[in-house]
Amino acid sequence: MLFSMRKEKMINIFTVDLEEWFHANYKSLIIDENSTCSNRVVENTMVLLELLDSYRAQATFFVLGYVAQRFPKLIKTISDMGHEIASHGYSHELIYKQNRKKVF
Repeated sequence: MLFSMRKEKMINIFTVDLEEWFHANYKSLIIDENSTCSNRVVENTMVLLELLDSYRAQATFFVLGYVAQRFPKLIKTISDMGHEIASHGYSHELIYKQNRKKVF
């Protein structure tokens, strides 16, 4: 690993949108309890957490409610490792596809 020779502490700014691969573009798959889409978020997040840990870096994880509801242990692991948890809404519904009443 490469570390800076500077004596002052380096500030890391890193954020993660924690969502499944199908959340951004496939609204019909987001809420469907019978969906056969594979869940990859846990395995992929664990790889990222190990990488962040190896560099002693912290991040803010913007978590979809959908992910938090289905994988609460993952969210606890992220928090226990010292990362910040923030909300990213429930289902990643695109703002330009929502009506005014729903947004406000």
